[in-house]
Amino acid sequence: KSPGLSHKSSIRKWIQHTCKSIHSNSNRDTHGMAFADVSSFYRNFPYMAAFLTCGIKGVSADLIVQSSTIKRANKLQVGKQKVEKKSIDLRRAVSYLLYGALYQGMAQEYLYNNAFPVIFGTAQDLKTVASKVIFGTYILTPLVTLPTVYFTKAMVFGYSFKQALQEYIYDIKEKGLLKKCWLLWTPVNGIAFALIPEHFRITFIAMVSFLWVMILSAVTAK
Repeated sequence: KSPGLSHKSSIRKWIQHTCKSIHSNSNRDTHGMAFADVSSFYRNFPYMAAFLTCGIKGVSADLIVQSSTIKRANKLQVGKQKVEKKSIDLRRAVSYLLYGALYQGMAQEYLYNNAFPVIFGTAQDLKTVASKVIFGTYILTPLVTLPTVYFTKAMVFGYSFKQALQEYIYDIKEKGLLKKCWLLWTPVNGIAFALIPEHFRITFIAMVSFLWVMILSAVTAK
């Protein structure tokens, strides 16, 4: 049996189990049931959960920033003639959908919940948590996490990785990108590794990252 068929079979079994659980426990507290089912989905299908959560989060945050920017720009253009009104840039939205789903979701699910425990251990003592925070925030982020945003946009918009790297360096020097990133993610990653259950870790990061992607979308906009 191929891995794909096995994965589909697992999803089908989870759906059937959830439906039976809802039917057989109709008198249970609705909120408790919902949380249990969601927790079960995130625990049993971490990559799918990360893909969906972070993909939706990424594109939603960018669309909010674009909509806000367009409203301000269009207001400034009121009364001017022969000026084309700005509209949503779908390619930009797609770039954040892909970045959110593939990197912030699936890649970070693997890194934070599979690679990090092997490299740093699974303990939640100060030394282990600090090691994860320092590596994830001050090494992985500037070398991999942030450049991935620019490279993803380069692929979607069709310009070179060299230009993407130049834009990344410019945003670091002129717009304080790394400072903004470190101020937010140092405490957030500390909380994530010290207090948040593993199967909800990427979801917690995604919730905070909604704000971060809005900042990132505004900073990286041309």
